[in-house]
Order: sequence, then structure tokens, then C-alpha cells
Amino acid sequence: MNPFQEFLNTLSDETLSDLESGKLHISVDDNSYITSTSGVSISQYQKNISENIKQLLIDNQDSILQQLYKTYPLCRKEFDFQAQQLIMQSQAESFCSHGSMPNKQALFIDGNFLAVVGSTDARYKYGYYCQHEDNLNQQEAKQAVIKWLESGQAYEDYRVKTHCRYICGTSL
Repeated sequence: MNPFQEFLNTLSDETLSDLESGKLHISVDDNSYITSTSGVSISQYQKNISENIKQLLIDNQDSILQQLYKTYPLCRKEFDFQAQQLIMQSQAESFCSHGSMPNKQALFIDGNFLAVVGSTDARYKYGYYCQHEDNLNQQEAKQAVIKWLESGQAYEDYRVKTHCRYICGTSL
């Protein structure tokens, strides 16, 4: 289950009702999804009489998240979820620059979500990857990448490199 659906499962009926009425919106803080008086209003999504509000949110998840992440940076739960999926689909050790071995791939914010970019991509040098001073074998490099992700350092790299995108109001 993805972080957004986990968030939805924690919402009380009263909170869901407040989302439906427009009193509350979907938003994020640094760590996770939250409800707030600012963020994405779900009032724009049509609701069938038979459709419950939670199902409406699940059905429109992609659209809601697209709208949310135009204004806010990824929360850590979403970043970690996406990063872990992308890293595990590739060779995790290729995200580690160590000793004299450069990394071959990096994470990069593409639109509103994470993507993997290779060393031939112009965006590569601005991407996020694990850095280690020592020479590592393949298994050690993989473990270093996992530690980089789990420790929050990957998320911190993302926040530092994309800070101006959200603070300065630019869209990359």
C-alpha cells in the first residue's frame, strides 16, 4: 500500500466529511500527508451518490497528488516510498559513488515525482545519490545506498537540491 492510501486509512469519518465539505484539504508536512485548511481541495471531484469519499480519493489519487506536488515538495514518506521502488527496480549499487567508482544512476525530481536518470542524462549531475569515500564491493555499495535512504540522508539531499523550486516559486 502506498503512503497516500495509508494516510487515507487513518482518517476518521468526521475528517473525511470535513474533506468532502471543503472545511479541510489534503496537504503535506515534511514527514507525511496531513489534513489542513490549505492544500488540495477535493470539492472539484465529482462524487457519485453511491461512492464513498475514501473511494473517491483513491480513484482520484494521481490527480490529487499531481496538484499537491505542484506546490509542495514530496513528504518524506512519499519520497522514501518512490525512491525505494525506483532503486530496487534498478541495481541499488549503481546509486552509490564510492572511492574512484562514480555512480551510474541518480534520482531526480521529474515533474512532480521521482525518476531515475542515467549518467548520459543532462540532469544527472543535479540528481541525488549516495556518496561514500571508501572503495566498496557490490554488496557494500548496495548496503550503503539502503542506509542512505533509510537514514533520511537521501530525503535531505532532495530537499536541499529542490529547495528553491518551492520557496522561490520556480517550476523546473
